[in-house]
Amino acid sequence: MNKILMVSTLLALSACNNHESGRPSEAAKPAPPAANSAETHAKQAVQLFFKTCVATGADEKALAGVAAQGKLLLLNEAQKQEFNFEPQARQVWGAHTQEGGRFFLVSGKQYCSVKAKTADPQTIEQEMAQLAAQTADSLGVKAEKVKEEVSPDIPTAKQTAYALQPKGQPNEILLVVHTDSNPQAPAQAALNFHWVPVK
Repeated sequence: MNKILMVSTLLALSACNNHESGRPSEAAKPAPPAANSAETHAKQAVQLFFKTCVATGADEKALAGVAAQGKLLLLNEAQKQEFNFEPQARQVWGAHTQEGGRFFLVSGKQYCSVKAKTADPQTIEQEMAQLAAQTADSLGVKAEKVKEEVSPDIPTAKQTAYALQPKGQPNEILLVVHTDSNPQAPAQAALNFHWVPVK
């Protein structure tokens, strides 16, 4: 499967998911107070990650189009310097929801990331495990969990990674999930999409 066909497949999967789960505008309707929680923000983060990073295959041009369509706020260089973004970050957008979720969408070369200020770690991990399996199934491959470990320096932080290798591709997809149960952490979740050379 070539990369263009793979992206088309993921976009089709995204459209199907939108039909089943409701459009973003519908998800943004006022919710009861109980929904204003870390669990809700976790689900919103994974949904944003799916509709941006996964559905576009981390293609920078496609990501910019999705961000513009969603009316996300593009940060300028001065605004980007206020936050400790990774070196590969080229463009960064900010987003928030009526339920109180605060997110950043980061775009780079063969790289995409969604960061959530607040997000329940367990919900993030469960949702991302399902997303990895769903994405692998749509590509006709398997999702292999290649890492799951707690940070030796930050006991509240955990990293889980899934590898997906589309057929005929020299690179594989690496979905990396970073969570931190500390409510004072700069971001309680970071969901990363990488294209990396097959080992």
